[in-house]
Amino acid sequence: MNCGIALLNKKSSRGLLFGLVLIVQACNLMMEPVTQKTRTAVPSNKVQEPSPTIIQDGSQTETPQALPLTTETKRAERTQVTVTAVDGNLFIRRGPHLAFNPIGVLYDGMTVTAVGRDMLSRWVQVGQSSQAGSMGWISIQTSFSKIAGEITSLPVIDTTDWPAGAFIRNCTHHQMLAQPGDHFLPSSYEFPDNEVSVFPGIYSVYDLDVPDKPVLIEMVEVREGVEVDIREDAEGERRKCP
Repeated sequence: MNCGIALLNKKSSRGLLFGLVLIVQACNLMMEPVTQKTRTAVPSNKVQEPSPTIIQDGSQTETPQALPLTTETKRAERTQVTVTAVDGNLFIRRGPHLAFNPIGVLYDGMTVTAVGRDMLSRWVQVGQSSQAGSMGWISIQTSFSKIAGEITSLPVIDTTDWPAGAFIRNCTHHQMLAQPGDHFLPSSYEFPDNEVSVFPGIYSVYDLDVPDKPVLIEMVEVREGVEVDIREDAEGERRKCP
């Protein structure tokens, strides 16, 4: 629009004044530049933290906590149970009873780790270093055994095997004594009482009919299912059992 031409075409004073006002306003609008405000992002030093994870029930997840130790874990962390032979040697037997054969020896001062126990906690099961994979039993009812650790922490091992009988028979006419255990052996005249049942092991046999003191006749090893005969007395007289 030509603002000068519009001004000349107006004839009446009132109309001229009113028209002049309108024209000035229109010209101002046309001449005003259009500006656009641009927002500038303000840098922030704050680190955005992830929002908490929501699980299906709507509760927020918590920081994982260490699980409580189970009974088995606590048991594994306990001190091992060991048995030591003190002031003498200990037989290692094939079962948890004196009636089982000795299969090894725990010598004075030696220590071995127990892996199990019998129901009454009178015997512990141990491994034999001399025989890989072989297990045996040691009595803990004797002063020759020293236990370290908690016996009840060991698993109970049930054995279904039964020992076979072991016997010593006196075939002589003299009275005998077998030790350890003070087993009295009547002479063969008192058959069948001249035979006694003993636990498997090594015994010293003494002749009681020798004046002053008993005389050692021999040392014998008795095994399960075996009967050992004493056929000679301290005077050298040999006999056969009836």
